[in-house]
Order: sequence, then structure tokens, then C-alpha cells
Amino acid sequence: MVRKYYLLPDRVKKFLPFMIQSNRLYSYKTKEGLNRALEIMSSVTSLPDKSAYAIETLNANYELISSNFNNLFPEMIAFVKDEYDIAL
Repeated sequence: MVRKYYLLPDRVKKFLPFMIQSNRLYSYKTKEGLNRALEIMSSVTSLPDKSAYAIETLNANYELISSNFNNLFPEMIAFVKDEYDIAL
């Protein structure tokens, strides 16, 4: 995983240790974790705070979003393996 660290933009390199330490990506598996991430993003970026609306939309369309994600994710893993030689 560290082998391709140099490919990351500088801004991501600075943020990555925090993401790892706080287990950020793992927290995305819950709606609460997603909501918290959206709140954080809106407080540190110019994005408007639409966290509640985003979670509402997720709840209303969960089955479709879940199905699309489950179809797309294996393709993303295969792409990363092939394109960047990163084993996941």
C-alpha cells in the first residue's frame, strides 16, 4: 500500500495519516459515519452543509444506491489492481 504513496496529491498525503488514525473509511459503512463525514467536509470546505438532505436521500433510495455500489465496487477493485498494480 505504501508503494504508491508518491502518486497521491500533496494535500491528500497530509490528510492521509488522520484518515488512517481516525479509521475514517471504516466509519463510512454506517449512515451515522457518513453523516459525520459530510458534516466535517462542510465545515472545512466551501461545500454547503446539506448533510441532513444527503442522509434523507440515502434513506429514500438505499436499495438502488446499494445495488449500484455492489455492482460498481468489484469493477473499481479490478481497475486498481490492473492499472496501479495494487493488491487489495
